[in-house]
Amino acid sequence: MNDVQLLDRHAVVGVLDAEPGEHLRHRGLDVRVAEALPVGVALPDPAAADIWEQMSAERLTGMTHFAHHLRDEGHLRRGVSVAEARDVLWAYNSVELWDLLVNQRGWAAKRYGRWIGDQLVGALLEIRDTAGTEPARTNDRRTG
Repeated sequence: MNDVQLLDRHAVVGVLDAEPGEHLRHRGLDVRVAEALPVGVALPDPAAADIWEQMSAERLTGMTHFAHHLRDEGHLRRGVSVAEARDVLWAYNSVELWDLLVNQRGWAAKRYGRWIGDQLVGALLEIRDTAGTEPARTNDRRTG
């Protein structure tokens, strides 16, 4: 397994420096990882099962830190808690979801990545007006 701590890895540092909407829309799930991991299969080798558990724990840790980052930088949509953001990030970045849509339903990896990014942005990020000064109102019923 990787000896570099999760939050010190180059890819993680780059995520925290990126504009969140762009990152979420263009990152998707890492195809190389998703295609290599077994989904829905019991791992008979204890060492493989341990690695899978470590990877799952690291994913949750990473999503927790990213959710805190989104909140701390003022990007989280109003009403979305850090815990909810963590859980949404964790679920959408699961290999199981990749398996359902790409492997079982035949989606192209690029389509999946775009869809995942759009879903994450819509679920988590505060949508700002073009000047970036205040949240945009997309469903304001107070007009008139």
